[in-house]
Amino acid sequence: MSRNRSLTIAGVAATIAVAVAIVISFAIHWFPAQASTQAKNSDRLYHVLVIASIPIFVLVVTVILYSVWQFRMRPGEELKDGPPIHGNTRLEVFWTAIPTVLLLGMVAYSFVVLS
Repeated sequence: MSRNRSLTIAGVAATIAVAVAIVISFAIHWFPAQASTQAKNSDRLYHVLVIASIPIFVLVVTVILYSVWQFRMRPGEELKDGPPIHGNTRLEVFWTAIPTVLLLGMVAYSFVVLS
């Protein structure tokens, strides 16, 4: 299977998984009946955090499954080492800064709602 086709299948599967998981998170009633004035805000906070977490979770799982499938060891390659990988500073800053910003945003929103 070609790499482009594998990426397309992974992208479509990830999009479907995100959509289904968000629909399921709204279909299931996780909390009891609202008995306080803050209950509505707490429920909204839960839904915001779930909607933010589901795509991140699906992205990570999709990348892992794609990597396992696409870069698996072929027969006869048991004793071979892969090419050496050198650091990519831009990529490292990106994958450190973006999750940090997302996490700080979710923490700030949680703090505002819960205080």
